Amino acid sequence: MAQKKADIEAAAATSSTNNNGYSTLTPNQQKGVEALLSARDTRSASKATGIAERTFYRWKNDPAFCLALKAAETDALGNVTRRLATAANSALDLLLLVLGDKTAPQSVRVNAARIVLENTLKMREMLSLEERIAALEGLAGDK
Repeated sequence: MAQKKADIEAAAATSSTNNNGYSTLTPNQQKGVEALLSARDTRSASKATGIAERTFYRWKNDPAFCLALKAAETDALGNVTRRLATAANSALDLLLLVLGDKTAPQSVRVNAARIVLENTLKMREMLSLEERIAALEGLAGDK
Protein backbone atom coordinates (compact mmCIF):
# COMPACT_ATOMS: atom_id res chain seq x y z
CA MET A 1 0.00 0.00 0.00
CA ALA A 2 2.80 2.42 0.92
CA GLN A 3 4.59 1.54 -2.33
CA LYS A 4 1.45 2.16 -4.37
CA LYS A 5 1.01 5.57 -2.70
CA ALA A 6 4.65 6.41 -3.41
CA ASP A 7 4.19 5.36 -7.04
CA ILE A 8 1.10 7.56 -7.39
CA GLU A 9 2.91 10.52 -5.82
CA ALA A 10 5.84 9.99 -8.20
CA ALA A 11 3.45 9.84 -11.15
CA ALA A 12 1.80 13.05 -9.96
CA ALA A 13 5.14 14.81 -9.75
CA THR A 14 6.11 13.82 -13.28
CA SER A 15 2.72 14.37 -14.89
CA SER A 16 1.83 17.86 -13.74
CA THR A 17 2.49 19.12 -17.25
CA ASN A 18 0.27 16.56 -18.98
CA ASN A 19 -3.13 17.13 -17.37
CA ASN A 20 -2.62 14.90 -14.31
CA GLY A 21 -1.49 11.92 -16.37
CA TYR A 22 -4.66 11.63 -18.44
CA SER A 23 -2.84 12.16 -21.72
CA THR A 24 -0.43 9.32 -20.89
CA LEU A 25 -3.26 6.79 -20.81
CA THR A 26 -4.18 4.57 -23.72
CA PRO A 27 -7.51 5.28 -25.42
CA ASN A 28 -9.02 2.25 -23.64
CA GLN A 29 -7.75 3.48 -20.27
CA GLN A 30 -9.27 6.89 -20.96
CA LYS A 31 -12.54 5.16 -21.82
CA GLY A 32 -12.17 3.18 -18.60
CA VAL A 33 -11.77 6.34 -16.50
CA GLU A 34 -14.92 7.80 -18.03
CA ALA A 35 -16.82 4.55 -17.49
CA LEU A 36 -15.78 4.30 -13.84
CA LEU A 37 -17.07 7.83 -13.27
CA SER A 38 -20.51 7.04 -14.62
CA ALA A 39 -20.95 3.37 -13.75
CA ARG A 40 -22.29 1.99 -10.49
CA ASP A 41 -19.29 -0.30 -10.03
CA THR A 42 -16.34 -1.86 -11.84
CA ARG A 43 -18.44 -4.68 -13.27
CA SER A 44 -20.88 -2.17 -14.79
CA ALA A 45 -17.99 -0.14 -16.22
CA SER A 46 -16.61 -3.33 -17.73
CA LYS A 47 -19.94 -4.20 -19.36
CA ALA A 48 -20.44 -0.65 -20.65
CA THR A 49 -17.04 -0.53 -22.33
CA GLY A 50 -16.49 -4.14 -23.34
CA ILE A 51 -13.20 -4.06 -21.41
CA ALA A 52 -12.57 -7.06 -19.18
CA GLU A 53 -13.30 -6.49 -15.50
CA ARG A 54 -9.95 -8.02 -14.68
CA THR A 55 -8.27 -5.33 -16.81
CA PHE A 56 -9.94 -2.62 -14.73
CA TYR A 57 -8.53 -4.17 -11.56
CA ARG A 58 -5.07 -4.33 -13.14
CA TRP A 59 -5.35 -0.67 -14.16
CA LYS A 60 -6.29 0.25 -10.61
CA ASN A 61 -2.75 -0.80 -9.64
CA ASP A 62 -1.22 1.46 -12.30
CA PRO A 63 -0.12 4.78 -10.74
CA ALA A 64 -0.83 6.77 -13.94
CA PHE A 65 -4.33 5.32 -14.21
CA CYS A 66 -5.01 5.96 -10.51
CA LEU A 67 -3.82 9.53 -10.87
CA ALA A 68 -6.01 10.14 -13.91
CA LEU A 69 -9.02 8.56 -12.20
CA LYS A 70 -8.48 10.65 -9.08
CA ALA A 71 -8.15 13.82 -11.18
CA ALA A 72 -11.35 12.98 -13.08
CA GLU A 73 -13.19 12.29 -9.81
CA THR A 74 -11.94 15.59 -8.38
CA ASP A 75 -13.16 17.44 -11.49
CA ALA A 76 -16.56 15.74 -11.28
CA LEU A 77 -16.91 16.59 -7.58
CA GLY A 78 -15.88 20.16 -8.33
CA ASN A 79 -18.72 20.41 -10.85
CA VAL A 80 -21.19 19.01 -8.31
CA THR A 81 -19.94 21.42 -5.64
CA ARG A 82 -20.39 24.42 -7.94
CA ARG A 83 -23.92 23.33 -8.83
CA LEU A 84 -24.76 22.79 -5.16
CA ALA A 85 -23.41 26.22 -4.27
CA THR A 86 -25.68 27.79 -6.89
CA ALA A 87 -28.67 25.77 -5.67
CA ALA A 88 -27.84 26.68 -2.05
CA ASN A 89 -28.28 30.37 -2.85
CA SER A 90 -31.71 29.71 -4.32
CA ALA A 91 -32.64 27.47 -1.40
CA LEU A 92 -31.59 30.09 1.11
CA ASP A 93 -33.55 32.77 -0.77
CA LEU A 94 -36.63 30.55 -0.57
CA LEU A 95 -36.13 29.84 3.14
CA LEU A 96 -35.78 33.55 3.86
CA LEU A 97 -38.86 34.31 1.78
CA VAL A 98 -40.91 31.73 3.72
CA LEU A 99 -39.45 32.95 7.00
CA GLY A 100 -40.61 36.49 6.26
CA ASP A 101 -43.99 35.52 4.85
CA LYS A 102 -46.50 36.48 7.55
CA THR A 103 -49.25 34.63 5.66
CA ALA A 104 -47.40 31.29 5.70
CA PRO A 105 -48.48 28.82 8.39
CA GLN A 106 -46.50 29.23 11.59
CA SER A 107 -45.25 25.62 11.42
CA VAL A 108 -43.77 26.29 7.98
CA ARG A 109 -42.07 29.47 9.19
CA VAL A 110 -40.72 27.74 12.30
CA ASN A 111 -39.34 24.93 10.14
CA ALA A 112 -37.65 27.46 7.85
CA ALA A 113 -36.14 29.21 10.88
CA ARG A 114 -34.91 25.88 12.26
CA ILE A 115 -33.25 24.99 8.97
CA VAL A 116 -31.54 28.39 8.74
CA LEU A 117 -30.32 28.24 12.34
CA GLU A 118 -29.11 24.63 12.17
CA ASN A 119 -27.18 25.24 9.00
CA THR A 120 -25.72 28.49 10.29
CA LEU A 121 -24.40 26.63 13.33
CA LYS A 122 -22.99 23.83 11.14
CA MET A 123 -21.28 26.38 8.91
CA ARG A 124 -19.78 28.16 11.90
CA GLU A 125 -18.51 24.85 13.31
CA MET A 126 -16.96 23.93 9.97
CA LEU A 127 -15.22 27.29 9.66
CA SER A 128 -13.93 26.97 13.22
CA LEU A 129 -12.55 23.51 12.45
CA GLU A 130 -10.85 24.82 9.30
CA GLU A 131 -9.20 27.60 11.32
CA ARG A 132 -8.05 25.15 13.99
CA ILE A 133 -6.66 22.72 11.42
CA ALA A 134 -4.82 25.53 9.65
CA ALA A 135 -3.31 26.63 12.97
CA LEU A 136 -2.20 23.06 13.76
CA GLU A 137 -0.71 22.68 10.28
CA GLY A 138 1.16 25.94 10.82
CA LEU A 139 2.55 24.63 14.09
CA ALA A 140 3.52 21.33 12.50
CA GLY A 141 5.26 23.19 9.68
CA ASP A 142 7.32 25.21 12.15
CA LYS A 143 8.92 22.05 13.55
